[in-house]
Amino acid sequence: MSSTEPPTEPRSESRTEPPSGPLRGPDRSFGWPAHESVGGVDPAAGPVVVEETTTGSRRGLGRGLVLGGAAALLALGGAGAWAWTALGGGGERPADALPATTFAYLAVDLDPAAGQKLEALRTLSKFPGLADQGVSEDKDLGTTLTDLLVDKGSCTNLDPKRDVSSWLGQRAAVAAVTVGSDSVPVGVVQVSDESAAGKGLLALLACSESHDAKDTSGLTPTWVLRDGWAYIAQDADTATRVADAADGTTLAQSRDFTEWTGKVGEQGLATVYLAPKPGAQIRSLVKSFDLGSEAANLDAVTAQYDSFQGGAATLRFADGGIELEAAGGLDDTTRGMLGKGVGPALSTLPDDTLAAVAVSPAKGWVDTQFAQAARGAKTDVEDFYSSIEKSTGLAMPEDLETLFGSATVLSLGGSFDPAAVDAGGPEALPLAAKIVGDPAGISRVVGHFASTDPSLQTLLAMTFVGDDTVIVGPSGAYRGALATGGKLGDSAAFRSVVPHADTAVVAFYLDVDGKDNWLANLAKDEPDVAKNLEPLKAVGLSVWPDGDTIHSRLRVTTD
Repeated sequence: MSSTEPPTEPRSESRTEPPSGPLRGPDRSFGWPAHESVGGVDPAAGPVVVEETTTGSRRGLGRGLVLGGAAALLALGGAGAWAWTALGGGGERPADALPATTFAYLAVDLDPAAGQKLEALRTLSKFPGLADQGVSEDKDLGTTLTDLLVDKGSCTNLDPKRDVSSWLGQRAAVAAVTVGSDSVPVGVVQVSDESAAGKGLLALLACSESHDAKDTSGLTPTWVLRDGWAYIAQDADTATRVADAADGTTLAQSRDFTEWTGKVGEQGLATVYLAPKPGAQIRSLVKSFDLGSEAANLDAVTAQYDSFQGGAATLRFADGGIELEAAGGLDDTTRGMLGKGVGPALSTLPDDTLAAVAVSPAKGWVDTQFAQAARGAKTDVEDFYSSIEKSTGLAMPEDLETLFGSATVLSLGGSFDPAAVDAGGPEALPLAAKIVGDPAGISRVVGHFASTDPSLQTLLAMTFVGDDTVIVGPSGAYRGALATGGKLGDSAAFRSVVPHADTAVVAFYLDVDGKDNWLANLAKDEPDVAKNLEPLKAVGLSVWPDGDTIHSRLRVTTD
């Protein structure tokens, strides 16, 4: 029997990244380029609304926005030509063009600060699959995305350069906004030439309806152009109402928005925001879609948003990698499910660990989790427990809570060799679960599973370490290696992708480079896949609490 010192309590660690400031650009009196109106409307008289005299379908761009959502807003007709060229990162962002009553927001910014565009191209060009499509450090990010995204054969007579890139700005967003008593979806797209934008949007609308950019007869535009932005909604009246509301306090000036986007640090190529307690607004928005019976359980499904504390996320390129960082408010229910952290259970794995996933639940987490599931399914939690007990023989919830302990880490060792496993069977597989908790209770629950099938006895063999840890796995040699421990937490690759590992309640680590590109070698029968795995170095996820906030960061690094 091997032994190690009992894990120590994880030390607290505060967040050191400085929050970004409000996403506030130039004053709204900023002078956009001179333009002429489409359809004879005088731009000096107010917002430019493109109208047609004939009555037609109102589905178009507004309907595409409602159903498709997302920042591919001007792939709305199948032709999103994103031609961004500036390097700066200044100027207005969609949050400056939307009202403070915006409660959900997804923005794309292909002109972020700090040279992220160059970092993105440098990182993406390392992958042969993308390099073969023209991705290069020497090209502009927007032009590159135009080449990748635009299917020139999808719409007759559409000229991306003339119809889209001639007016398309650098930023766009799709959002949900409360105007008056209504919750409505809207898209905002930065435009550099409002006259060209009106014509281009009409061409895209024609593409979405008939796949012919010149067939604009009978189409009713659903947008308004104002102050260098195109507001796109279900109809022009709704778009105008949103634009009018933005003349007051903007989303960028909202305290909740600046607080939550600040907590995720520097804004990247995409930013997501959800306001606190948006449940009623989400229900109002969904009901406006007239989904009929499909919205029957809407109240139950959205109930969790009634207590949601707010949150934000951003996707950015940095230091040869890409990362998705998020932050959200901690309510009492969620806080009660979080353990003290995976801490030493994860960081003391052997140095050559190829992959690991770790969780640290709190006492009572099973009851909390199943109570939420029961409310969503409109059933009693005891029914859930009874079903599990009948199928597994476990006593619920205590046995499941015992099985996970205060921290559980599942890891794959550096000696992993598929050929050896094929020849030697499960005992040659360096895979094991390291459970910190009550050894007697863990042994009882694991032993129960092993007793149900003789073949499981080898897979669920156990090694006891000290007075609080049980290692479960088929390989005695690997269980011994875990018992001896190592310093995975000190390795540069681990630290680069798993921040705040000592206080993380959920963590994941994948050493793609380990053992001479072991993952690419596993894919050798798929050469294209293998080649695109080779540039990867490591992948990691960390979820950690900090006061009243829960943070997460998913990061992928390259060689």
